[in-house]
Amino acid sequence: MIALSIVQMSLWASEQVNPDPASNRPFRVHGLVLPPRLQNHLVLQGDDKTRLFYLSEKSVHPHVGDIIEAKGLPNPERTDENGYGLFACKTVGKGNIPPYSPASIRDIKRGLFDNRLISVRGRVLDAMKDDIAPNYTYLILADNEETIPVTCVNADPADLSGRFLQAEVEVCGFCSPTTGHRRKFHPHGIWSEPALIRVLKQGYGTPFEA
Repeated sequence: MIALSIVQMSLWASEQVNPDPASNRPFRVHGLVLPPRLQNHLVLQGDDKTRLFYLSEKSVHPHVGDIIEAKGLPNPERTDENGYGLFACKTVGKGNIPPYSPASIRDIKRGLFDNRLISVRGRVLDAMKDDIAPNYTYLILADNEETIPVTCVNADPADLSGRFLQAEVEVCGFCSPTTGHRRKFHPHGIWSEPALIRVLKQGYGTPFEA
């Protein structure tokens, strides 16, 4: 992790610094917002680790590269390490995005790159909407016999299919353990966005069919 030049915040009477999976106490956190740009989540590189947080309030919209201070609350319905919401967020500075770590799909699926920025190469086999969250579009990335989903938020499936289907690509993004009901299908996944996907060899994109 990179060092953040932020004055360490003192504990409030009822809060703790950084979320603790064993506690339901409110917390405060500060860190650097990492790519990709997401709608209801953000990737935050904090003092203790890098985490995927969901945004509890619609007014919280920091930008990639911002150093922020925020208050947070655990979601009582979530028991995983990413089940934390942020609110009362403010930007206190700007930071430099660390480099992406080259990874293979196989090593990502083994959990070797959890909660890290990664770059991975492969061929796009398909593009599809999520049945439950229609603002999620998945690209299925393949490398030899291994496949993994790449989640893009608020991306047009038809556009992604036309641009990337059967193309050899390099995907940059954030690797995260999958949570909830999706975990049974893919325990690890990649969060990305179209701007972070580079075409190495063109495919034969076809219109998306719902």
